[in-house]
Amino acid sequence: MGTWAGVPVHVLLDLAKPLSGATDVTYHSFQMMGRDDPLYPEGFYYESNPMMEATQPQTLMAYGLNGEELPVKNGAPMRLRVETSTGFRSAKWIERIDVVGRYDIIGRGKGGWFEDFDDYDRLQMI
Repeated sequence: MGTWAGVPVHVLLDLAKPLSGATDVTYHSFQMMGRDDPLYPEGFYYESNPMMEATQPQTLMAYGLNGEELPVKNGAPMRLRVETSTGFRSAKWIERIDVVGRYDIIGRGKGGWFEDFDDYDRLQMI
């Protein structure tokens, strides 16, 4: 349990003003699977949300934890927190955020690194 500080993704999207065809938000991590975690094959870690999930007030780009700057071990510089979904989708070490019209042409097309390699279900809202 922790108290997260950050900016809701919907606020970032309001500032960015995505084009009308935007359907999904993708989050790309500095983490290189295989290199950083030898249990997994190579590839940069990424996640995605359908716009409906990304714009939930609980979906947050976190920069702080428990009243302090976000530590590297917890995902600094930025960490995605998707409080309406399962924990693996709260990606650490975010490098960039893209707003896209199709997520199925990124990576292996299933919407995230674990979806691509371990056949996780992309839509696991709780």
